[in-house]
Parts: sequence; structure tokens; C-alpha cells
Amino acid sequence: MKDLCIAQGPNFLTDERDLIIQQIDMLFDTLPNEVLGENYGTNFYQFLWDMNCSNQEISEYTKRAIKNNVNLFGWSCDVETTILEGTKNDILLITVKLSTDFDSFEKTYKVD
Repeated sequence: MKDLCIAQGPNFLTDERDLIIQQIDMLFDTLPNEVLGENYGTNFYQFLWDMNCSNQEISEYTKRAIKNNVNLFGWSCDVETTILEGTKNDILLITVKLSTDFDSFEKTYKVD
């Protein structure tokens, strides 16, 4: 897969873990209906002002979004969400954990 970000290193990603993370990064950075003609993207901002939303609901939303939009190459995915209550709005810390028989990796996304 071609790496479209401006970064040092090779132009093509070949490691499965890097490919999965790139897909999740793009999913988190894309709003629904931002890609013309595609039902793609996530809207985590809806949870920032929702006082009735639980960590589990946000984690389930994230798992569904990843399952429906990301090629996991056989890796399993688990999601944990922490809500930090703020004065104007909340902050979401969404930790995505990827694992396979031989490797594991986690990355935390901050939504504020």
C-alpha cells in the first residue's frame, strides 16, 4: 500500500501492522460523507457533548467502524475508551489494541 503521508522512509508500507494502523488513522481522520459516494468515516465528536454515552458504547461504535472499514489481515482488534470530563466538553481517549499469535500493538487516539 502506498504511504500517502509526507514522512521520511519508504513510500510503500509492507508490514501488516503498519498497513492496519494506516487504515485506522485514515478512518479516524475522515468524517462520514467526506468521501464522495462512500459510506466511510467516523464521527466521534457526537460523543463529546453526550452526557448519557458510556465508555462501552463508544468502544462498540469504534469496533464496528473498524470491522466494517479496515482490512485486519487476520489480526484481532479490541478497543478501550476512557472519557475525561472537561469543563466545556469531554475528551475521549480511544485505545485500539491489535494482536495476532506472534505480535501485539496498541495505539491511543485522542478526540477533543
